[in-house]
Amino acid sequence: MRKESKMIATKSRVYIFSSLTVFLIMSLSFVLTAKNVSAQDYVPDRPGADMITEVSFNPGYIAGNISVGDLSGCSVSMVKARISASGNDPFSGTNLPHGPVWTDTGKNFGYELPLHIPCKRDELGICTGTTVESLFYDVSCTVYYSDNGRSYLRFKNQSADVSYKNTTSLHFTITPGYICGTLPSLYDTTLVGGYVHATLNSDGKYVNTRIEVGPDGVFRFPVQPCNNIKLSAGLTTTAGNLELESQYVNVRKGEETCVNFLLSAGYISGAVSVGSGLILSGGGIYADLNSEGKYVNAETRLAVSGSQGTFSFPVQAYNNINVSATNITTTTGNYYNLGSQSADVTPMNTTTVNWAFNPTSSISGNFSLNRLGINHVDSHRISAQGGPGGKSAAISANGNYSLPYLLTGNYTVYADSYLNNGDDYLRIPYASFTRSVIVPDGTDVINNVSPDAAFINGKIIFKEPWTVVSVKDAGQAVIYGYGIKNTPTYGGYTWDKVNTSITDANNYDLIVSQGSWNVNRTIFYFDQEQISLCGHDPVYLKSDLDITDHARTADYSNEIALSAGETVNSDIIYETGSITFIFKVRDGDKLKRPWLRGESRIKMINNGVLESDYEIKIKADGPSTETTEGEATFIGVPGWYKIEAGAVFNGSSVSFGYQGKYKERSARSKKRDDRDSEIGLDVVAGEHKIIYADIYPPTLTVENPTEICRSLLDEVITVTGTATDDIGGIASITVNGEAVNFTPTDNPDDPNEVSFSTPVALDADSNTIQVVVKDAYGKTASETRHIYTAGIFTVGSGGIVTVDYLYDGGMYEGELGIFSLEGMEKLVPNSGLFIEEAARRALTNTPAYGYVVLSDQTEGARLSGELGSGGEKQDWNKGNYRLRRFRMRPGDQFATILIPNDTLQTFHEHPDTKDSEKQPLFSLASSNPDFGLSFGQIADVDGEGNAFLFEDWPASRSDWDYNDLIVRITGVTACAPTLDNPDIELAYDWRDLELGEELADHINVSPPDENTLWMTITLKSPADLLVYDPEGRVIGKEGGSIPGATFEIDENGHQIVSLPALEHGDNRIVLRAIGDGGLCHLEVKGFQGEEELVSMEEPLVIEPHQVLTTDVSAALFLENLAISFGVPDIPVTPDGESVSYDFDGNRAVDEEDIRKVSSMWNLCDGDEGYDAFFDFDDDACISILDIMRVVNSKSDHL
Repeated sequence: MRKESKMIATKSRVYIFSSLTVFLIMSLSFVLTAKNVSAQDYVPDRPGADMITEVSFNPGYIAGNISVGDLSGCSVSMVKARISASGNDPFSGTNLPHGPVWTDTGKNFGYELPLHIPCKRDELGICTGTTVESLFYDVSCTVYYSDNGRSYLRFKNQSADVSYKNTTSLHFTITPGYICGTLPSLYDTTLVGGYVHATLNSDGKYVNTRIEVGPDGVFRFPVQPCNNIKLSAGLTTTAGNLELESQYVNVRKGEETCVNFLLSAGYISGAVSVGSGLILSGGGIYADLNSEGKYVNAETRLAVSGSQGTFSFPVQAYNNINVSATNITTTTGNYYNLGSQSADVTPMNTTTVNWAFNPTSSISGNFSLNRLGINHVDSHRISAQGGPGGKSAAISANGNYSLPYLLTGNYTVYADSYLNNGDDYLRIPYASFTRSVIVPDGTDVINNVSPDAAFINGKIIFKEPWTVVSVKDAGQAVIYGYGIKNTPTYGGYTWDKVNTSITDANNYDLIVSQGSWNVNRTIFYFDQEQISLCGHDPVYLKSDLDITDHARTADYSNEIALSAGETVNSDIIYETGSITFIFKVRDGDKLKRPWLRGESRIKMINNGVLESDYEIKIKADGPSTETTEGEATFIGVPGWYKIEAGAVFNGSSVSFGYQGKYKERSARSKKRDDRDSEIGLDVVAGEHKIIYADIYPPTLTVENPTEICRSLLDEVITVTGTATDDIGGIASITVNGEAVNFTPTDNPDDPNEVSFSTPVALDADSNTIQVVVKDAYGKTASETRHIYTAGIFTVGSGGIVTVDYLYDGGMYEGELGIFSLEGMEKLVPNSGLFIEEAARRALTNTPAYGYVVLSDQTEGARLSGELGSGGEKQDWNKGNYRLRRFRMRPGDQFATILIPNDTLQTFHEHPDTKDSEKQPLFSLASSNPDFGLSFGQIADVDGEGNAFLFEDWPASRSDWDYNDLIVRITGVTACAPTLDNPDIELAYDWRDLELGEELADHINVSPPDENTLWMTITLKSPADLLVYDPEGRVIGKEGGSIPGATFEIDENGHQIVSLPALEHGDNRIVLRAIGDGGLCHLEVKGFQGEEELVSMEEPLVIEPHQVLTTDVSAALFLENLAISFGVPDIPVTPDGESVSYDFDGNRAVDEEDIRKVSSMWNLCDGDEGYDAFFDFDDDACISILDIMRVVNSKSDHL
């Protein structure tokens, strides 16, 4: 060693940190396993044998199209696109990045991106054979209009619920509007180019499009249509760059919005002059202002010649513009910040700003690193940096330095030494010189740098036989030392390149200064095309091992203290192990650049004494060539590692997630300060492991059963299907955890295909049939078939559940709730805990637990009339009607809870009530009070899952008329017996009645699909909204009879009527004033599927007790995709005479209008059913005087 050979060490200290002792104490069997083991103990006969762990990549896919619309006439064209996705793995808690995917040039791009769906794990962290049901990914998409990436359109991020082996469609498309215009021109300069940037991110609306503009300044580009889009722009001219003041624009779909950026420009010009014989070499001049709506941001570069630099550049004309000269450089290597000046700039004029400076100060001194012995200095570098500027200098040996030509001000000084031909580096601790220096004008400040060197030498040893590599296998290794805070070495930093050559391998020799140092970090860079580990076949090794040992610091009193010139010997001993991941793909698929990333924190304790506290980071990469079998190997010290694996798979950068299993609770692991819940892999000293990455799962096809709704009778079904695997073959098949036999199908096209068949007994509750197939690699595939008990609802992918109260046929006034079934399986059905928890969940009114969806005391049903037999012919309906929407988690399952004649809150407060009218009834069979099967409480009206009937009496006391409560629930799939089910003993089939047929007409209207043209009418109060279709049928707050139409009130109080089944003809819109009336806005929108095609909005003013009406043509929209209506006005007779009390807007005061007001006779403010609109004399009661106004109007006009 060069530093030991000619130096006298006053002390000799050896620090040995080894996990060997601890492992011997902790587990003798572990030590015996790790010693010289033959290669065949590590190489299995086949994947899946002992000591082999399988890496799981469980693919799900997102796929779709990317389109920004018609680019004809635009100044941009699509060049490429990038799709990326990130998801949260519930077992690792980390984001998994994916992409980019670059597509081919074209108008519309298609893509498919594979994503990882993690497996479920048991308490040991072993995959259970199934994946998680699905994983939400946040997906982003950017379209690029240029190869340099500076012109682009970023779509709003979308969420995708991705499941194993399935493809989720996710399209990034817009039907754009267009922004056009021309950037302003300038006098006395030439436009080189510029940019325009459109942005909006507010209230769920998102725009982010940036384009570069050419020298002609012309632009036209597509954006997502929105209001209040912010437009920013900038110019690049031959005189400099400047940004323009932002504008805000509204862009409509399919329309063009052209903008003119205003620029009233003047110029700022001037010169920068330097004295002391200096020559300028460059610099920048900047102008800025952002105050009281005024904005300036411009810049230019100095044109230098000798001691002077000149400039002239355009700016927006304003007063009090801040102009600064920054980073002005000279040929001496100095740079200067000359401060700012204020300039008033007027249009078409030039304002002059000049700077002149004469730097006459300096910092100088002697820079010597003393007591170096045979070590030599490559260079000392010293720099001073501060507000006025800065200067650095280098000297090639100990000696004097100078930092001349400084301006007066405060400077921070840094000193660094490079030694021994780049082998060593030392940042000088701050205590060795004056770090903060005040430099007066015209003064040379002396600042000597004169530390005494000291040396920490030793060997880094990979201890045999507890290692798989030697230090010489590392192409490079670096050891680091750090000065200690609040000591004379603070601010110091040193490193040395470890000698990894074959001769004299593994020596290190750090150069430090006198004082105490932490030497606790080493990084090894292994880079071998071929290396044999533990006698295995050679592997490709490109792996970084970064070890920080917190135990070797002052925090644990293990710092190394040295006096001037002292050498301390400190050997460092590590043990190592290795893991190779082998990635195999099928013919036709391609894999390259497989990678591993990992980390670990390992504390080693011996007899209560902390010996090491390792913080480890590893990374490993495989070859970059495309292959069908890749590999990646990492080296680590013994311990438990979180390892993430990934690769470029068919062009997509894919993360396979974190790999391995939960840490075992062994005596050895209990001695470590590790988190037992982490998934990971164990690196064992002296051991090389192989992990096979089986990219593909086996293929499973379950042929029977399909998803079915069944009666509650016990039955036996046969589960059948086929399975195959193209690599290792099928190893096992289980159905509901029970192994089943399988036999070859003798398929000539697939010799690995097998078939299976097994009976499964169903019981009176819901059943889940889960089939799991495992291949020889341990890779699994699974499918689940649900056999539902009637009374369970499953939330659709949209996560929105709508509840439409159709008919109230019972005298009771109760409440209906929905509650999530997640976790309810832990409670005994029909138990008090189950019932109380169901009520509690409904009362939370949250997506995770449930809602109160209907309160009969305050809400009215859509339809009114008689729908009964025997003694139940009364119309029980009262209150205002509206559709209600509830957000729940997609895929969640829920059931209903009905309190027949009270509220859920009351029951929650008094769950022990014996009153049957206040006891809950459930859609679930096992939760009814007498276990009376769900047939007794819920039925499906038409067998299509469109509407459901509830009995408000227990099955033992029910009248079986199935008309007590009729509700349409959409956004779900449901299972309930129909009224035609032979097990249903329907007392009276009311479906043949006129009202029953009206009900059927409504529920048979399907929600709009992607081709359906439909319409919404929205009124932003203060008025009540009613809509009449061409046949005179109505929908509004009191319900109605237009098939498929709904009335709802959104969170802003706006009334919305949806018309999903349009008929040719005019729809009459009627507005009735609320209170004193006032300003209203009427908006009509036309849709195709979920896409809004056209809209129209008109403001209006309505007076107290006034009725206004207008017509909107359905035919115009159906045929021409256009919306048109007049401003609502007072209805008039065919003769043109105004009609004052025409409540339905049919241009006449008729019997229906008289009946309407008469139905409220003698109702006063505070009474149920009182409507102030009909209280024409505003005396707080609807009397005969109010009614006679309407009656007298009839006689006048009919």
